Amino acid sequence: MEGRRIADVDVLQAMAVDIGLDGAAFDAEYRCQAGPATQAHIADSRAWLARVGGQGFPTFALEQTDGRITLLDIGRHSGQPQAWRNALVTALSHSEGEQA
Repeated sequence: MEGRRIADVDVLQAMAVDIGLDGAAFDAEYRCQAGPATQAHIADSRAWLARVGGQGFPTFALEQTDGRITLLDIGRHSGQPQAWRNALVTALSHSEGEQA
């Protein structure tokens, strides 16, 4: 809402302090979480995003047992958990019907 660049560590640190977190503790935990395991996870997530043709996060996809991938559109269900549930049930039932 404020247009701040949340990918900037200094911005995140200032926001943490603004909500009452200890700045030094936040910095230490950020450094810990920004290590190789997190970087590998981000690279893997981006590879999956490219594989399924997603446009950003979050992206949801259903992988069939035969390897086919169906992109699931969550955007039109934003704020509607029951509609999202129904869309998932429908996608899963179509998936199972195609395998029969």
